[in-house]
Amino acid sequence: MENNKINVGEKIEILLDKGKKNERFFSKIEAMQDDETFTISRPVNKRGFAHISKGQPINIIYFRKESAYAFDAEVNDMIESGKTITFIVSATSKKYKLQRRDYFRLPIMVTAMVSFEFQGENMTEIFDTVDISGGGLKIMSLRKMKMGSKVELFIRIRGIESEKITGTVVRCMHSAKVSELYDIGIQFTDIKFKVRQAIIRYVFRKQRELIRRGLK
Repeated sequence: MENNKINVGEKIEILLDKGKKNERFFSKIEAMQDDETFTISRPVNKRGFAHISKGQPINIIYFRKESAYAFDAEVNDMIESGKTITFIVSATSKKYKLQRRDYFRLPIMVTAMVSFEFQGENMTEIFDTVDISGGGLKIMSLRKMKMGSKVELFIRIRGIESEKITGTVVRCMHSAKVSELYDIGIQFTDIKFKVRQAIIRYVFRKQRELIRRGLK
């Protein structure tokens, strides 16, 4: 059975509610008062330190080899020691395993070759993903793809480069960042179990690397 107990020194992610979306930060378990109360380092991401206060609810995510766990918590107190700031937090929910239907989506570039229909013609183009998960991916394209249309794709992740995946376009809208591009969301609809597992392992591995880098 997989051990889901959280440990001192473990690197974690903190999700903060920012209205319409959550903002993701990196942190670490510094000390354990008991199984429900512990001290964490000041959450940080590439934009800087998180601004959190006493009583604020947060969501904590941590990883095992091929699984991700999460639980809700609340900030009890902030401790300042010289230039170091830590927070004491207490769990407010039980730990739960993130379900496969809630595939963790990682904002990272992976090369994908996608075949799709455009204005009655079959086309194949190379894209870099905006994000990817075991359930699908997001790309940006100069060409509009029809909602509900089928696509075929190959993803350049070691070991599955030659495995064909069939997907469905579930999102196609003008990009808010670059007006001439379309945000395309593709859901995997025909994918081998071993291929999905390879993608999930890749996402978790890269996420752990991001956590390590985020705390350096």
